[in-house]
Amino acid sequence: MSQQHNNTYTVGFVAVMSIVCALILSVTSSALKKRIDQNVLEATQLDVMSSAFALKADQGKSEEEFVKKDELLAQFANTKIVILDYQGKDLTDKVRNGASDEVFAKDVFKINPRKQEKELKAGKIEEKDLELPLFVLNKEDGSVDSYTLPIWGKGLWGDINGYLSLEADKKTVRGITFLSDHKETPGLGAEMTKFGWRSQFIGKQIFNNDGKLKPVGVVKGRVADVKPNSQEFYVDGLAGSTLTCNGITAMLDNCLEIYKPFLEAKPASEKKED
Repeated sequence: MSQQHNNTYTVGFVAVMSIVCALILSVTSSALKKRIDQNVLEATQLDVMSSAFALKADQGKSEEEFVKKDELLAQFANTKIVILDYQGKDLTDKVRNGASDEVFAKDVFKINPRKQEKELKAGKIEEKDLELPLFVLNKEDGSVDSYTLPIWGKGLWGDINGYLSLEADKKTVRGITFLSDHKETPGLGAEMTKFGWRSQFIGKQIFNNDGKLKPVGVVKGRVADVKPNSQEFYVDGLAGSTLTCNGITAMLDNCLEIYKPFLEAKPASEKKED
């Protein structure tokens, strides 16, 4: 009887402790979920704004020294979020559907252009169903400072995601960021995330002299080897990372083509002058 009692007690004790631990974990997870979600949201907002504020960079400093988290998040709060359709027309009010600024700012990051593109190619959705995010940073006088759009593609080992910012003219690259969720090789393809390499994109052009879309390409080797009149459309490659570089070139070509109707439309400032 004593042995049976001990076994029953042990099993019961383990069961009770398991339930208690599960409850503690559940409560802790629920308590932290809001903060975790907020951290993820802030990290994404920082990626958007880091590309828009690349011109503040001092080449002699690390990015962390000139990009201040609080400043960028404050700027994001003043950034207009726009949703475009496949023709570059504004769908924001329809997609927003009366949601508050805070809710809409969170929901916009749930829009997945990569998934939409796959569904479009598979015939699951039509072009008219596309919802394309765009972040518009305005100056104090209300004029456009820069436009930022998401970019996505494939590297050597997996998906690459990021953001590309353009000046108000929609022709000149302001900056570019690549998210840390990539699988590229450390010391090789992963160097794409370093500011020293990304800074090459600043000031590059995405339209040629004939007004045709010509996204920035990553050369194998150095831009110095490209014809002088074409150098403004290219950046140096990453040594030993040909497939990663090819992937970045392809992703810029593909994503800018999707946003082409918006990019080709005249900036608001030019329309007023007309």
